[in-house]
Parts: sequence; structure tokens; C-alpha cells
Amino acid sequence: MATSAMDLRRRLLSLFTRLLEYPGPESVEWARTCEQLLAEVEPEAAGYIQAFRRYLEATPIGRLQETYTAFFDLNPVCAPYLGYQLFGETYRRSVLMLALLDRYRAAGFEFNRSELPDRISVVMHYASASGDDDLVVEGLIPALRRMTGAEQLPPVDGRGPMGAGTPQLEGHSHGGHLEEGVLLEITEGTATGSGRRAFEALLTGIRLALEALWPAQRAVLAGRPLEMGEGNRQNDDGRAEQA
Repeated sequence: MATSAMDLRRRLLSLFTRLLEYPGPESVEWARTCEQLLAEVEPEAAGYIQAFRRYLEATPIGRLQETYTAFFDLNPVCAPYLGYQLFGETYRRSVLMLALLDRYRAAGFEFNRSELPDRISVVMHYASASGDDDLVVEGLIPALRRMTGAEQLPPVDGRGPMGAGTPQLEGHSHGGHLEEGVLLEITEGTATGSGRRAFEALLTGIRLALEALWPAQRAVLAGRPLEMGEGNRQNDDGRAEQA
């Protein structure tokens, strides 16, 4: 892949990281830059980011921050943790977090230790800094597909996403394309509904962008979410095996 394409990947990952963090005054400009970068390489993703950007522009920062907290931190369907999305609250999430810490340490990557190592914004920041394509394909894309409803992976024993014990927020929609009128709803609808749709648009735009920019690897590795790291995986019995 040409260097310019690699640079584009890393720059977008860095911008997506910022958009997935707590909103601030710079969020509008970051969204606009993402929209511009995606306009030619993945127009559909750019449309979703544009919808999110318009919501940012029309919404007071205090409401944005409240909506962010409600959508990500109080909503188990979109809990922003890689391990939770892939494995639920099982030992496999703990294994993943240890594997991530090993990768971070080996790369000299530092992050805010008040955050868990599998928070998606932390993982994305690391992938941007390190160029870790496997983590994007085997971790971030499957997690985002689950969060946006594009793919429902097998339940993880009722203690995580899509399992029997996972709450489903009433009226929560996933993965729908931007239909006529959605921008009006995002900018003029109710505070709760429009905010939810805006953050869903953000997640969908990021997912589409990653799928477009990592297509070859995704075709090879589809259905193989990251778990053990460093060449180790688990079979169906839960035993470690070499990849």
C-alpha cells in the first residue's frame, strides 16, 4: 500500500479516536476534517460523519456531553469496550485486556490509566500510533459491526452483548442507512432521539470507513475476532492454541 494511503488510515484513526472521546469545542472541526478526508475514498461513510457533524453544530456542548454519557456509558448495547463487545463480561475479556497491555508495552504506547485498556478509543489510538492492522480487522471492525447492528455474533453466555442478560434499550435502532429526513431529525428532533441517532451515525460512519480502508485483510480474517494476541487463540473448548 502506498505511503499516502497508510498515512490516511492513521490520520483517520487518530480523528476517530478524538470523536469517540468526551465531546469538546474541537469536535466539530475534527468531524469536518473526517468528512473531507472520506468524501472521495468512502462517500457513504462521509455522509454519516456529516450527519454527526451537523448535530454537533446545532447542539450546546453541555447537551452533547450529557448525550455522550447516556449513549456510551449508560447504554450496554453501545458500551465502548472492545472486550465487552466481543466477549461480554467473561474471562475472555480479561485475557484480551492482558494481551492489549502486552502490545501497548511492547510498542511503548502510553494511555490514560484511568481508562480500561480495551476502551475502543484507547485501542483506536494505539492502532493509529502503531499501524497495528490486525487489531483493526480482528478487533475494531467486529466490535463496531456489533455496536451498529450490522452483525450479531453468537451470544456470550448471557453476560454480554446480544446474550440473554443484555438489556436492550427501547426504540434503539442500529445500522440503518441515512434515509430521507434523518438529517432533519438529528438537527430538529427531540434531544434524546436526535442525539441517539447522531451517535449511531458516528459509529456507522467509522465502521464503513474501516471496512473500506481495510478490505483485503477483512476478507481473509472475517469472523476471527482478536482474543489471545501474539499468535495465541482459543478453540471452542477454551484452550489456547497457536494461530
